[in-house]
Amino acid sequence: MHPIISTVARALESTSVLTRNVATPTGGNDPGTENRAVSSHRNPADARTEPEVKERAVRFGRGSGLVGIVSEPQRARERTTGVILVNAGILHRVGPSRLNVYMARNLARAGFPSLRFDLSGIGDSDPSRDALPFEESSVRDVREAMDFLGANRDLDGFTVVGLCSGADLAYRAALADPRIRAIAPIDGHAYHTWRYQLHRFGPRFFRFGSWWNLLTGRTYIGPWLRGLFSDDRGDPGARGDVEGDIFQRPLPPKEELQGQLQTLVDRGVRIFAVFSGGMKGRYNYGSQFRDAFRSVDFHGLLDETFLRDADHTFTDPRRRGVLIDVVTEWALDRRAT
Repeated sequence: MHPIISTVARALESTSVLTRNVATPTGGNDPGTENRAVSSHRNPADARTEPEVKERAVRFGRGSGLVGIVSEPQRARERTTGVILVNAGILHRVGPSRLNVYMARNLARAGFPSLRFDLSGIGDSDPSRDALPFEESSVRDVREAMDFLGANRDLDGFTVVGLCSGADLAYRAALADPRIRAIAPIDGHAYHTWRYQLHRFGPRFFRFGSWWNLLTGRTYIGPWLRGLFSDDRGDPGARGDVEGDIFQRPLPPKEELQGQLQTLVDRGVRIFAVFSGGMKGRYNYGSQFRDAFRSVDFHGLLDETFLRDADHTFTDPRRRGVLIDVVTEWALDRRAT
């Protein structure tokens, strides 16, 4: 990262001191969500008068090349599950709209020691010194983060939280390391179902403009019909070129992810699949992930929620607060701790 950008990012995260007490943001319930969210935030002024989170900047990993921030509960009983928050794409560890900062602090306030850090070559962390591909080096980075956070702590497992490409990493890391007991992929891979097509194309049948465009030749009907009568195979969503969805990335074969999901839940890994309205090119109703993988026996370990009014990077503070609430509530479930 350019030195100026890195300096600005560090200033935004307020990491100029190694140990500090912090306040948490105000959250709130969002009537646009399909699942209930219980707010766990307090008024920021109250939090400042009764600090509940301690934070410190750390270096760890091979050659101390990885940089992160540890958030620890100041007053709450520390739980035995550690939380690792990973980068979203090439964004600095603060996350989009400081999402990882607020998420880590809220989880720490609930008793979870957490570490948000930069993967090798991103943000303040040094580039990897070997020739490992990113898919492998990033998993190694997560393992080293768990080693560091777990040192001198009586932790019995970890939860990995990641947005977008960070969601993909959460899956890869969980498959590679049995210490990961739960993952929260946010806007991870999603596959079309017939209900997705119905939600997407159904309303167009009742719009005069849609029929007019069809009659006047302004609609290319081939892909439309293929999408209407197919699931993920060969549709635009599988290629990542669906209209209105700018954060797409290639999907792995559905059968591949299906096998990985079965492996994880057979091992007892809990999964909280969270999707935003910014994924409308691939996901548009609240149980689509489960529907897409009906052949997987989730053993009751899959939770799923759709934050339809949020964009992909959770720029709206209210929507961001709801995301933080639902992830914290899920983490507090006795099955995750």
